[in-house]
Amino acid sequence: MNINNQDYRPDIDGLRAIAVSLVVAYHAYPTLLTGGFIGVDVFFVISGYLITRIIANDLQRGTFSFRRFYEKRILRIFPALIMVLLACLVLGYFFLLAREYQPLGKHVFGGAVYISNFVLMKEAGYFDTSSELKALLHLWSLSIEEQFYLVWPIVLAIAVKARRNLHRVIGIVALVSFGLCLYYSKSHPEAVFFNPITRSWELFVGAFIAFVPRLPAPLAGTSAATRQNTMSVLGLLLIACSAIAFKSTDLFPYWRALLPCAGASLIILAGKDAIANRLLLGARPVVYIGLISYPLYLWHWPALYFGRILSNNQLDVWVIGSAILFSVLAAAATYHLVENRVRKSPSKVVPIVLLLALLGIGLVGGLVNKAKGLPDRFPALEKVAKNVGSFDWYENGYDNDAACIQQLDNKFPDYCNMMDLKRPATIALLGDSTANHFFLGLADKITEHSKTENLVEIGKGGCPPLLDIDASRDTGMSRCDQTMADMLKYVEGAPSIHTVILSMTGATYMNETLDAVANKAEYYRVRSLSSPQLDDPDLIFANAIRKTLDRLLASQKKVVYLLSIPALDFIPEDCVNIRPVSIKGTKRSSCDVDRATVDKINLGYRSMVFRVLKDYPQVKVWDPYTMVCDDKMCNGVKNDLSLYRDKIHLGYYGSQYIADRLPVHGLTSD
Repeated sequence: MNINNQDYRPDIDGLRAIAVSLVVAYHAYPTLLTGGFIGVDVFFVISGYLITRIIANDLQRGTFSFRRFYEKRILRIFPALIMVLLACLVLGYFFLLAREYQPLGKHVFGGAVYISNFVLMKEAGYFDTSSELKALLHLWSLSIEEQFYLVWPIVLAIAVKARRNLHRVIGIVALVSFGLCLYYSKSHPEAVFFNPITRSWELFVGAFIAFVPRLPAPLAGTSAATRQNTMSVLGLLLIACSAIAFKSTDLFPYWRALLPCAGASLIILAGKDAIANRLLLGARPVVYIGLISYPLYLWHWPALYFGRILSNNQLDVWVIGSAILFSVLAAAATYHLVENRVRKSPSKVVPIVLLLALLGIGLVGGLVNKAKGLPDRFPALEKVAKNVGSFDWYENGYDNDAACIQQLDNKFPDYCNMMDLKRPATIALLGDSTANHFFLGLADKITEHSKTENLVEIGKGGCPPLLDIDASRDTGMSRCDQTMADMLKYVEGAPSIHTVILSMTGATYMNETLDAVANKAEYYRVRSLSSPQLDDPDLIFANAIRKTLDRLLASQKKVVYLLSIPALDFIPEDCVNIRPVSIKGTKRSSCDVDRATVDKINLGYRSMVFRVLKDYPQVKVWDPYTMVCDDKMCNGVKNDLSLYRDKIHLGYYGSQYIADRLPVHGLTSD
């Protein structure tokens, strides 16, 4: 075993400063430094290098102790993490609603026991918009490092005892991990991103270079200084180019993570005397940022998260600047007043106390999650917020998606809800997510009018409930046709179902929403399956509606066409204040949308639907427009409660409000 044993490297702390600066800049201004997230990959290489060097040195001298190694890790990592988790729990208690505090509790638990990556793997992807609303999103990388620290010392010790070639062991493990990363990146991108098995190759890159005793042979023939300088400059360029060129929509880590990992490796291998390492990375201010990089990494994302919450989602330059300034000051205070003092403490019970404290905080987080975020803290605000930004099936007794899907042979993967699973369905609501938001209100209304009717709602998000049409953001991908065919086949073959309600957000598929027009964006492409040469959405939709109605009417079903609600061009949080504490008012003073604008935007889809339905007088038409719009405005709020949970979906109150005004009694046979 030949370990590359060097004294303290200030340039590596400088490299840490580069890594944390990239991550903070990306989180603060993701559209400016689109690839700043690669700072985490640089951290992985540094961690793999330093930990391997520490362990291997001790193994080489025969002084390695598992107990001492893990005690040092606890002293190094736990103090700052305890402070951040505790601060999040306390601030969350006073500033967050139950629906925000509950997942925070879950993420505090995950962070405390170092399984954040697995918790997040089951939720939205790292780059999804909803990830902005997770105060501890960034702890996934810390969890992967801790999982590495847990296993790697054992592997190294066994390999040394067995006299194995460590270069070969590390190389094989790294290649297997990288191969799995490449193989599964396209089919399981979220799992690959958060899984230690598919990310550990980056740490093993650092582990590998810890055993490189001198500069690589292929560069022989040039002076040592020239080689060092070339490597350090090239390494910085690789990191800089990755941070500038990559973006959140790129498949990552995939092969792309090789570039920042290679850059970090070249900088480390170049040595502390290389020109870039000495002049830039070794500069005192840069080294200092590196020294506080760990607490800075921990503090920055919660600071931005709570800044977003307190500013009513208005992250302007002042809020962002204040959050970053707070993060730097908090990191410096944590480093000097907490971390250094704890590390220098002679008491042998400190690691045990820290371990118990972290587990205790994790337990509190778990209890907050189990208590559903303690909703009794702000009862009045919770009532208002219930209809904004979320759609809670659980409180209303419709938590039967899995059982419903199983009952229908697992053919409808997105939405499947039934009023009563013990009785056959008599009315079917078919459609996309905007049909889904009508279910709760319709179910409540049908229950009022009938004891025998049973509503089932089935469908798939982003898919019109029609034959011979497919909707996708990728024109080459078929995602709706089979689901819709299975859905209609089920309805046709169910003699108990006498009425079918069709509903969808047609204007979205025809790119006629306010957002699409304002941003000149094409969110969906619809195509005809039988006539792929057609490129007119109006004609494609008209043909699909006719074919679907013909099939349903031929099977003796009554049909109701439920038109979609007007879309907003803002989120309800922009006009409804649901914050216990805020430093800014809402973005908008009104939740209304100009009726003329709404009519103009939706004219194409609505005109096409009414034109087609003139040929089907037996089909009933329900139009929610008149329920939320007057002659001048369309209202997002009624009776001081938001109708909408987002730009195009109703909340629970909105679903009830619309259903109360629909002629639901005409559907029942009682």
